Amino acid sequence: MVMRELTLAGAMLTEQEPGHNPHRSTPTTLTYLPSGQMFLDFTEDCYSYGQGVAVEVYRGELRVIVWADPESEDPTHTINIEKAKPEENKD
Repeated sequence: MVMRELTLAGAMLTEQEPGHNPHRSTPTTLTYLPSGQMFLDFTEDCYSYGQGVAVEVYRGELRVIVWADPESEDPTHTINIEKAKPEENKD
């Protein structure tokens, strides 16, 4: 089944540290592309357009791509998510 692009605007990332400005939230836009990528863009004024993260499968490996530098169009970090060994997968 092919899914069309899906966008969820106004999703909020909320402070997770107890007692640390509990009313602080960062607005985001979550976008799923038909190519199978998911993007999370930070839409608060203190972040630049294009700062965010993507989750994708590339050459069979799950990875997270980060655009942390507002001055660069290129990603600053690529994090490969390692697969669990079969014995670690048991529940």
